[in-house]
Amino acid sequence: MEQIITEAELTTARSVARRAASKWSLVEAEDLESSLVLWLFENKNTVARYQNDPEGPAKLLVALRRRANQLCVKDQVERSGTPLDYNASYSIQQIERALVAMFNEPSTSGSRVHPSTGQMLDQREPFVDDVRTLILDVRNCFINLEDNAQRLLMMKYRNNYTYRDIALVEGISAPGVRKRVRKLIRRIQSDLNGE
Repeated sequence: MEQIITEAELTTARSVARRAASKWSLVEAEDLESSLVLWLFENKNTVARYQNDPEGPAKLLVALRRRANQLCVKDQVERSGTPLDYNASYSIQQIERALVAMFNEPSTSGSRVHPSTGQMLDQREPFVDDVRTLILDVRNCFINLEDNAQRLLMMKYRNNYTYRDIALVEGISAPGVRKRVRKLIRRIQSDLNGE
């Protein structure tokens, strides 16, 4: 009996294609979508295994993301003619600095701190738009967090509480607080990087 690719699997492939193409400036979403749909039909046996597995949808999503990233890297390199930085993403330090900047008012001098380097920026510098974009992206991810997660990050990055201070307020250990904060930062990082 021939395996059938379901509409849910096609929708997943299209969604992955749109999201991946949005991260790569020289990749066409339609081309990537076609490639992923074709991959589904070329790998019917693998898709059939996923259909019979309770964790199949998650496994299919991971497989499609990997394939999309492979195709994007290849396409971007071919079109630009230059090798790419495979680690080009928001770092933990950038996200932490963006959280601090997000919670604090800009100084009266109009200077800001660059999330990548920590150096002061003049409003006329070209990096300011990138900094604002990063802060807006982090703010959007922050808004989507649960209330208790938001409260934890606000205590750390707006109120400058130590892990021990937060532990006293939350009634958990300081290492537990550190672990939760790191987990939330990594979650924001995953959201920002489209994972």
